[in-house]
Amino acid sequence: MKNAKNPRRLASESALRVLSNREQLTTVINFSEEYTSPENRSLYRELTYATVRNYGWINGALGILLSKPITEKDLLAHYILAVGICQLQYTRIPPHAALNETVETMRKAGFPKYVNLANAVMRNFMRRQAEISAKLDASYESRYSFPEWLVNLIKKHYREKTPDILENSNRHPPLWIRLNPAKCKIPEYLELLSVKNIAFRTSELVPEAIEILNPLPADKIPLFKTGAVFIQDLASQYATTLLPVKDGDAVLDCCAAPGGKTTHILEKYPGIRLLVAMDNDKKRLARIQDNLDRLKLSCHVVFGDACSDPGNWSPVPEYDVILLDAPCSATGVIRRHPDIRWIRTAEEIQNIIAVQKRILRSIWSILKPGGTLLYTTCSIIPEENSFQIRDFLNEHPDAELWPVSPDETRENPGLQRLPGEAGGDGFFYARLKKAAR
Repeated sequence: MKNAKNPRRLASESALRVLSNREQLTTVINFSEEYTSPENRSLYRELTYATVRNYGWINGALGILLSKPITEKDLLAHYILAVGICQLQYTRIPPHAALNETVETMRKAGFPKYVNLANAVMRNFMRRQAEISAKLDASYESRYSFPEWLVNLIKKHYREKTPDILENSNRHPPLWIRLNPAKCKIPEYLELLSVKNIAFRTSELVPEAIEILNPLPADKIPLFKTGAVFIQDLASQYATTLLPVKDGDAVLDCCAAPGGKTTHILEKYPGIRLLVAMDNDKKRLARIQDNLDRLKLSCHVVFGDACSDPGNWSPVPEYDVILLDAPCSATGVIRRHPDIRWIRTAEEIQNIIAVQKRILRSIWSILKPGGTLLYTTCSIIPEENSFQIRDFLNEHPDAELWPVSPDETRENPGLQRLPGEAGGDGFFYARLKKAAR
């Protein structure tokens, strides 16, 4: 363990890095938790996630409580106060402990001039908590801690569903696992969970998907260490079931990292001739290989740019089936990655849409006539999803819609699931068939 820090101080520093520096939350946490003792890591993670998830509300409360903002050079002091308010509003930490620890964190962080302010802000919030809550809960932006541009975009497309989407995006995500029936039969595994008093539920969508109702660390999940189990959300697992893979097929998993769908394809369709898992990020490619190794599976892992000429990276000229899990805004998985709402911008989404278009057009060229392309994203923004596929169909006479759901049309293609719907994350699926020669 590196020089141990108080978990509240570390949570404040992590919140600053995510919310002011726009660093990714998982990267910050994976790096920072090494700086606190093992017994304090769960508290550190709880406070960091809760502060980032609810920062819009918390910052609104500080706006009410502070007569003027804390200066930019003392920005860490602002986030110490934010973590303090988070403890009072979003955790079960006793108020007196939250107050005392916040004051002490401010002192030890080298901000003696803000010690009295921290004491006053915390006490004032405790007195006015109901009043402040009523004021902040009056708007979607502060109540659900979402930036205004993203709330407006969701309102534009989903209207009366907006509050449900925002609320579900703030819920703690479920823990879904995927069982490899070749290593352990499903009834036997369910019996094992029952014997160990682990509550669970299954899914009609994906037979091998199991939700662990009281989440456990990965190494405590039965058979995880043997490679019989993989942690993967239900919505992501469902994508693999939509692939019309036959024995002897060549399959491309495009933008494959970190390899959840790659490993699922190998488990579900063991008779395929070739599976190529391609991504343009070498660090994320390494994660695919790590997952393959843990599950004792193998495929052709390739580094390449999906926007470029496939001849530069593809080991074969054509594929029977292509799964494109396209780069996206990830607005369907905000409950897992609460920093997305603060890191993403409206301009960035426009850039993502342009990249998606280039990838679709590039990899369509290596799909065999008669072959199938499944397009997926973990986004809820139609411009990245149904609009993208609609435009592609209009521009490509050899592309036919193969509906995933009975409600699809060429003008409104694909299946859009919203966060929490059917038990999974927000996800989009569209299946296209290439006309035979």
